[in-house]
Amino acid sequence: MGTRDILDIVLAIVAVASVIVTILTYRASRKDKQPSIRTTIGHGWLGYDGGTRLANFSLLFSIANSGDKPIRVVEATILVKKLHVLIPRGIPGTHNLPFDLSPSEKATFWLGLKEFSRDLYDKGCRGKQTVKAYFADTVGNEYISKSFKIDVDEWAKGKS
Repeated sequence: MGTRDILDIVLAIVAVASVIVTILTYRASRKDKQPSIRTTIGHGWLGYDGGTRLANFSLLFSIANSGDKPIRVVEATILVKKLHVLIPRGIPGTHNLPFDLSPSEKATFWLGLKEFSRDLYDKGCRGKQTVKAYFADTVGNEYISKSFKIDVDEWAKGKS
């Protein structure tokens, strides 16, 4: 094996390494352009109603922007059995739809769990239901939380 053969092998290795580095750099730059969004859903009390009693128990769902790019949120709904439960624009929360969600910002919305369960019960949903928070932005990206279970029968019949 001559010097010329060794140079050809080294040149081929350098070319392959250059292609790999270029591909990895391109993928990293594309990933930086994707929004980094977290969504959650749960339940709890919002605070006190007048100072002495806890306020109504609520279904709480939120969206947080942990990325570097702002997004415009245009839809916030609850998914039940893969169906969107439309939430009117007047839903209580820290923001009104549509809104811009800046980096390091969070928006939280809430629905009375008892009222929400009654509405589901009236629509034929019974027993334990899995719900998810669903948000969408202006370019069509969808952000869906992990699932959360609520017992519709128990809450619809008057659990406090």
